Amino acid sequence: AMAVVPEEDNQRQSHTAHAGKWRYKIEDEPATFEDVLVKTSPAVGFDVEVKYASAAWLQENAVRFPERNLLVDRTLEMVFDHAGSRQLFFSSFDPDLVTLLSRKQSRYPVFLLSLVPQPGVDVDWKDARGSDFGAQIAMCQAEGLAGIICQADTVLEHPEYVRALRAVGLANLTYGVTNTSTQKIREQLEVIGVSAVICDNISALSRQHHLLPAPPVVDPAPAPAPAALPPPQQ
Repeated sequence: AMAVVPEEDNQRQSHTAHAGKWRYKIEDEPATFEDVLVKTSPAVGFDVEVKYASAAWLQENAVRFPERNLLVDRTLEMVFDHAGSRQLFFSSFDPDLVTLLSRKQSRYPVFLLSLVPQPGVDVDWKDARGSDFGAQIAMCQAEGLAGIICQADTVLEHPEYVRALRAVGLANLTYGVTNTSTQKIREQLEVIGVSAVICDNISALSRQHHLLPAPPVVDPAPAPAPAALPPPQQ
């Protein structure tokens, strides 16, 4: 928790945001991964997304980042020491991290996070595994991944992606601000057939989900898997 309080300005105390300086007081420590694993109810499942900066970002910024093997080893150590019976899965936008997470353990499912190419996003677009849908399916099959997590808008615009994944036994989850809409969630789950959605306010959305009218029917005819994700909009 963080409190924002006014700081004394010379001889008087400031009481508005327009007078004097402000100081920030940290009233608690940030939770560590171990804290979350130990102190959260084991009935709560986790999506353990492992972040890793792209080579371009690391080159442009003077920030030391742990080597991938070290990061994965430490993450797995925490999980195997403290997860207990908790259900969880791993995910990452970094294809090499995903490969390591899959090869170094077989207890928990591993998903590749996918993103439509767009400017300003820290993903290595030169690596086909980060943006090419066909390459991502091939990687999932080769590395024994559970499936792909992609943006909800991508699935809604291209439901054939989900059919292509299901045809080879892979799961498909979605994320994004679109998953705040109960209508869009229902369309994904009941019409398009995604495996699950990642969203906020799960309790509220679950209650509303059962009160919505049935969404329009989408043509269920199978379609071949596209070679790549659609290009970014200009």
